[in-house]
Amino acid sequence: MYIININGAHEPYVFKLKWVNSLINVIICDDDKVFADELGKKISIILSGSNIKAKIQVFDMAEKIGSEVLKSCDIAFLDIDFKNKSYNGIGIARKLRELRNEAVIVFVTNYIEFAPEGYEVQAFRYLLKEDITQKLTPCLEQILTHIRKRKNTMKISVEGEIVELEIRDIAYIEALGHTLTFHVYNGTLPEKRLCCYSTLSKMEAELDSQGFVRLHKSFIVNMAHIKKLTCDEVELKEGTKLRVSNKMYPVCRKKYMLWKGTR
Repeated sequence: MYIININGAHEPYVFKLKWVNSLINVIICDDDKVFADELGKKISIILSGSNIKAKIQVFDMAEKIGSEVLKSCDIAFLDIDFKNKSYNGIGIARKLRELRNEAVIVFVTNYIEFAPEGYEVQAFRYLLKEDITQKLTPCLEQILTHIRKRKNTMKISVEGEIVELEIRDIAYIEALGHTLTFHVYNGTLPEKRLCCYSTLSKMEAELDSQGFVRLHKSFIVNMAHIKKLTCDEVELKEGTKLRVSNKMYPVCRKKYMLWKGTR
């Protein structure tokens, strides 16, 4: 496995869309290492040319892909037919659907007859390897348009600069007076802390329909980041522990259980 960090150093390809400045996590898995490496380079050139930040991870064995990689994956390019028949691209796709259902899956194969197997994992596209040079750029454009429409973002003012955040990445918001601190995680980068001037009540009202709940006079939390809820404490998946007030616990618990029931 290796990682490509895109920094815009390649010749540009121009997409027909504007992109929110956030990191895209791409995985490629193909037991033909030469092909996988070349595909990684092509994707790197295309994305960097449109100033899209991405981390591209290339694997030549399905068994090397850990759960943490899958949990943060946005786009997966997978071969279907591996020499090791016990775990192939379909197996990776099934695991990916369990760990990160919203990921976009593209099967890259020599054999179109494998296409029906992808319906069960909601494959976005099939690309024949012989067509990859012609079809990759429009495929990526369609994928990014799809992701952009799906992304749920909000804008805040940080030191006079407008910052756009993906709501799913906001673990919790902390209030100190009229200063709010947004604790942001995206699964691959260290925690970000962004401060802006507002009130927690206003933010709670804005994010109520987005899966956030009030724990305490000083905290609202994204329920998607909760690992464990007790009568006096919430433990987040990232390891942070936050106090739950006695007053807020009954409402918090009810809202969290209802939210879990819809998942």
